Amino acid sequence: MAWAVDKAGVVLLLVCQLLTGIAAAIVLTFTAQAMTHVLGTGSVSERLHAAVPALTVVTTAAGALAESVAPCPRTPTGGSHLW
Repeated sequence: MAWAVDKAGVVLLLVCQLLTGIAAAIVLTFTAQAMTHVLGTGSVSERLHAAVPALTVVTTAAGALAESVAPCPRTPTGGSHLW
C-alpha cells in the first residue's frame, strides 16, 4: 500500500533502515573488539592504546547511527514520518 502512494519514500525508508542496521552491526562488532583490548592483560596505557582504533570506529559509526535516527527533514513538523 505504501509503495502505491510514495515509491520514493518507501525506497528512502528501506535504504535508511539498511544503513542503520549496518551501522549498528559495526558498533557492536567494534565495541566487542575494544572491550577485548580494555579487559585484556598488560598495563592500562597499553590496553587503552590498543583499543583506540576500535573506539574510533565505534565513535564514528555511533555518530552515523545517531544521524540516521534524527528527525526527517521532509516533514513540516520535523517528525520522522514520511507523509
